[in-house]
Amino acid sequence: WEKLTRVSIEKPAEGAEAESAFWVLVADDDSEVRIPSHALGMGSFLERLQQLPGFDAGAPIAALSLAPGEALVCWER
Repeated sequence: WEKLTRVSIEKPAEGAEAESAFWVLVADDDSEVRIPSHALGMGSFLERLQQLPGFDAGAPIAALSLAPGEALVCWER
């Protein structure tokens, strides 16, 4: 968590996953982890994200209206 620099939600532009949303966590070395929004344990994961100072708690709802290829930043260090 201490290496985390950005959290966003994005919808892939095309392909089989274009209808899904993914949480994208970016570390200070620009590595990233993509987590499908339908992954098991998402409730606990979201609770942890909401503990980040300044996390946009309304972003998960706003992300429902993302078009394919769009992303929404929820938190940035």
